[in-house]
Amino acid sequence: MFVLDTTGSMESLLSTIRQRVADIRAAIAGDAADVAVGLLDVRDYPYGRAGLGTDWPWLLRSPVTTDPAAPATLYE
Repeated sequence: MFVLDTTGSMESLLSTIRQRVADIRAAIAGDAADVAVGLLDVRDYPYGRAGLGTDWPWLLRSPVTTDPAAPATLYE
């Protein structure tokens, strides 16, 4: 399971992270087709000093699957 911090402090790195996740998934699929992967997006709780009303503690972006073609993207 890829677990990614997508809070504002990570914004400048997200394009690189998206590419690295795709690269890692491709490498895993090439080495072992039956390995299951998924993608979980974490942010702040939607209350308190750091959290915004539009945040979430976690959001499942791609369920765990062995399908290498399954989408695992942020901000679909």
